[in-house]
Amino acid sequence: MTARMIVWTLSTLLALGLTLGASGLARGEEIKIGVLAPLTGPASSWGEYTRDAAELAVAEINATGGVTGVGPMKLIYEDSEGNPKAGVTAVTKLVDRHKVHVVLGEALSSVTLPSMAVTQRAQIPQLTPISGSPDITASGNKWIFRTQINQKYSGDLLAEWAVKRLGFKEIAIMHANEPFGAGGANSFRDGLATRGIKPAAFERFNRDDKDFSGQLRTIKVSGAKLLGFFGFHTEAAIAFKQAKQLGLNLTILTNDALANPKFIERAGPDAEGVIISSMFIADDPDPLAQEFVKRFKARYNREPNQFHASVYDALYILKETFTRAGSTNNDKVRTAMLSIQDLRGVTGVHKFDENGDDRKPFLLQTVKNGKYVFYAK
Repeated sequence: MTARMIVWTLSTLLALGLTLGASGLARGEEIKIGVLAPLTGPASSWGEYTRDAAELAVAEINATGGVTGVGPMKLIYEDSEGNPKAGVTAVTKLVDRHKVHVVLGEALSSVTLPSMAVTQRAQIPQLTPISGSPDITASGNKWIFRTQINQKYSGDLLAEWAVKRLGFKEIAIMHANEPFGAGGANSFRDGLATRGIKPAAFERFNRDDKDFSGQLRTIKVSGAKLLGFFGFHTEAAIAFKQAKQLGLNLTILTNDALANPKFIERAGPDAEGVIISSMFIADDPDPLAQEFVKRFKARYNREPNQFHASVYDALYILKETFTRAGSTNNDKVRTAMLSIQDLRGVTGVHKFDENGDDRKPFLLQTVKNGKYVFYAK
């Protein structure tokens, strides 16, 4: 790495804030950040994660002077309801009515994908901290960026772990039949293929299904020893319980959609031992991560999860982006964001490629005694 590495140190930021005080906000234009999130509906937990982390980050940033040379940040929310049609309506309000300078969101890939057409039309940068579908940055849309890891890369790494690190050859795949689930499953299948493995079974299900017995019986007959699961916590909790009821003794490997406390709440003992990819874990000994955990717990009285961490990093990426741009000009902001190659946050060192993907590593965690812990094998 030849460029300088920029490290956010919260203690330093807060110390600056003591000097600047409330009156120390940067004098200039207010930076309007449009937050597109599922604030209501079945996916509202992701809206909660987005709001809590964004408000913590913006409070810190504004307490230390806002964006130097530009101005303070302001969050403006519109509810996507976790629905593609409502999401397009919401992002249109952010762009046309609120005249935001950048859009943060959406959490769900199925909402992010249609929302991108609106920000592309308006030529406004959009940064999604949670959506992982490969289709998002494969579209050629130069206005979309994300801090979430592209499932094209995470699926391949999960395949590497399944085959090389965990030593499995008999592998089944099960996924939600929507952009996020399909993206993860297809990337995982492609990763297995490059390592000479053909899935023993490849099963789909619909969002909000309650009966997975048909798919699970097919997987049982296939002789699979590991299940690659790509879906959401609501279906996972039910499916994993039914798998045990059918006598399946599977190692389950999944992506970071299940790095969600709601999964452990719903699945209970059926979450134990599930191996999950993640960008962040609250037990990470890294000083920057621990400082973030401390600040988050002080404000909300609970530990942050990886979605909080990704949104929090996204706001500091925006701070650095507007600092480099020196204005809210759309083209300058987009160019400044593309220039970020060495920005260290609580989820790792951020480096955007030409498609707007954040190329950073991730880790494996598992559930042990009802808590996410590092997977050590």
